[in-house]
Amino acid sequence: MLTSAMKPDAPPSLLSAEGQRESMDREAFPLLPAVLLAVCLLTGVPTAAAAKLSYSLTHVGGDTWEYRYTLTHDGTPPWAPIEAFAIGFDPALYNEPSLEITTPVPLSTQWDERLLASSLVLNAFYDVEALAGGIAEGESTNGFSVRVEWLGAGIPGAQNFWIFSPGNPNPVQQGQTRLEAPESIPVGGLWVSGLLVLVLVFAAGNRLRAGRG
Repeated sequence: MLTSAMKPDAPPSLLSAEGQRESMDREAFPLLPAVLLAVCLLTGVPTAAAAKLSYSLTHVGGDTWEYRYTLTHDGTPPWAPIEAFAIGFDPALYNEPSLEITTPVPLSTQWDERLLASSLVLNAFYDVEALAGGIAEGESTNGFSVRVEWLGAGIPGAQNFWIFSPGNPNPVQQGQTRLEAPESIPVGGLWVSGLLVLVLVFAAGNRLRAGRG
């Protein structure tokens, strides 16, 4: 899959060994053999829903926004728990030097979070690995946070993400983040609210007629 910047939108772990992944304050990724890159793009990775990654957005100020992610493990076999994932940031849409991890404690002490630099063939990535345990079947973890300056039009949107299984440097699932739905008023709550409005309107009408009389 290619991004708007015509770069292969694949996580670094898919294209290089685990020990070669570099953080943003180190060297950028080396150029990869064309044949390996072609194989990665053609074969792809599984897309079956074994994990769901949703996000909420907070406007910090100016063009700066903060993503807050919730990762859910739906219990799909053959691997569990979820111990590593990565989220892509296209440099054409996000100001890469402004990327900042803002995950609060204690979550930030339970997961190893890194910002991986972009290169000629790779986007920047928010790379996360569990220090112990991970996310078990049927559980969710909320609070992974990244702050970044948005370069695109409107507001930031969904991003591609990848899930990794223990001991495997290649992704076992690829998906796209989804915006968390805002909390809604239960149907019963709507009936109560509507009835209350009608009562208030009726009472106000009676007072108005009484005043005129």
